[in-house]
Amino acid sequence: MHAPWRRYAALSVVTALLAIVLLSSSCSRPANDPWTPVSGLSGTAPIVSLTAVGDRLLAGTQTGDGVGAPGLTVLSGSSWTDLPVTPATPYGREARWLSVVAAADGALVAIGGARGGAHSNVRYTAWKGSVAAGLTEQEQTFGTFGGWGAGEQVGPVLTPSGPMLIGSWESAKSGLDIDVWLPQGERWIRQSSAGTALESTPTEMTGARSVTSLGAGALVSGSVIRLGNGEVRKLPAVWRSASGNSGWSRIDLPEAGRAGEAVAGTCAAESCTIVGWVDGKLAVWRLDASGARRLDGVPTVSVTDADELAAPVLVDGLAVLLVTDHDSPGTAALLREGSRGWSREPGPGGSVAAFTAVGAALYAVTRLGGSSPQLWSHPR
Repeated sequence: MHAPWRRYAALSVVTALLAIVLLSSSCSRPANDPWTPVSGLSGTAPIVSLTAVGDRLLAGTQTGDGVGAPGLTVLSGSSWTDLPVTPATPYGREARWLSVVAAADGALVAIGGARGGAHSNVRYTAWKGSVAAGLTEQEQTFGTFGGWGAGEQVGPVLTPSGPMLIGSWESAKSGLDIDVWLPQGERWIRQSSAGTALESTPTEMTGARSVTSLGAGALVSGSVIRLGNGEVRKLPAVWRSASGNSGWSRIDLPEAGRAGEAVAGTCAAESCTIVGWVDGKLAVWRLDASGARRLDGVPTVSVTDADELAAPVLVDGLAVLLVTDHDSPGTAALLREGSRGWSREPGPGGSVAAFTAVGAALYAVTRLGGSSPQLWSHPR
């Protein structure tokens, strides 16, 4: 669950030519390739997010001319149905989905963002709704997500105590803290991180990349930047709450190398699988009652610190990952955890933008060069 408007490097001539070849040739993928393009969406709106809602797939889109407008469409069986999206502000009308999360009953909470203002900062917008009614923007005051101390929004999370928004805000001690917003009616109220494990200090700066639910609370994936002894180190860490926004604790992830970061996690019961990177390579950790450990035998995949790694999908309790393969430009790798170790399969063409599972299928969105994102399905 990460900011999709982060800047992208300009395409090289080689990458552009590769995109043209792959897009123009129907023979660029083998006939027995298990990745199948998904069709039937109304219009040509690019897909920017995927959310599993029971046996339905919810796709967040960017529609319209110019900067575009947020849209939603849901796949149930083989049919797509567009859902209402009702903005309340100018930035809501231009918002790009940062994250859309769903409860078991179909309730939705989302965060979007659009750049604007004199400094072209991201203006975040909060939304709520359901799979039946779509999403409606909850208009906020400027100071809710903006102002002198503002940081970023990471995304929403649903807990038994209610929804929370996770982001960052100016620290009372140093830099930015990881921070939490809680709802009061239609307003989102920022809580203080002072005195909690989310707070930064002059020697340890906390940072969040994503959030997911864990038991009665939440799990935040990110990093700690350690300062001291004339060096700066960025190391992977996660934070979990005991219940809602209470009882936060930090877990430093083991075998962190010289530098690393936890990017996204998925939890079932009290066990979580977390993906990230260590020294430029993919890393996977497992967090459970026995503590945190780095998993062995994960296929080697190069990962940059700017990659928006998709959260793992769990199939029969084992992790399935879809990762952009920087060692083979223009492709992705599907990694499966098995009872006898890990396996690797070819992924769809392009860089991974979203990944989830619904029913008997895996779904992925990839981007190749400057082309529109493509939605794919694959047997689970």
